[in-house]
Amino acid sequence: MRGLILLGLLASCSDPRRDGAAPFQERLLATIPPGVDVFVPVAFSPNGLEAAYVAQAEEGCWAVRGSWKSRRLDSM
Repeated sequence: MRGLILLGLLASCSDPRRDGAAPFQERLLATIPPGVDVFVPVAFSPNGLEAAYVAQAEEGCWAVRGSWKSRRLDSM
């Protein structure tokens, strides 16, 4: 029984790239500008390539996703 558990643990440590998947790439998804508060958690796209958040500053609020930014809103 212990042998089966050990084999299962060793199999879970195998190289994930063996199936042809691309290796993990570290990259910056978003930068929150100075003077901006984010009052809800940052959301990530299912593929992990974009981040979205709601920003609040003295001028108002806006939604941000990647390089896209909504029009200024008085509140959110």
